[in-house]
Amino acid sequence: NYVLLELYTDGSDTRSESNQKFQEQRFNTVAIPFYALVDADEKVVAAFAGLTRDPREFLKFLEQGVRK
Repeated sequence: NYVLLELYTDGSDTRSESNQKFQEQRFNTVAIPFYALVDADEKVVAAFAGLTRDPREFLKFLEQGVRK
């Protein structure tokens, strides 16, 4: 029950630079990769900066967004 949104921030074009500024202002980071779970009211439920190769770690992050 997630909506996936990709925000490209690693290019050198104007759109990437604009996306990077948005990410920095909204989430106080320019980490790549960066994942955020945001609810319908635009409240950040959870954030995960960086890379993991452990699927259990990433699943634990995703489960923070599941409504109980």
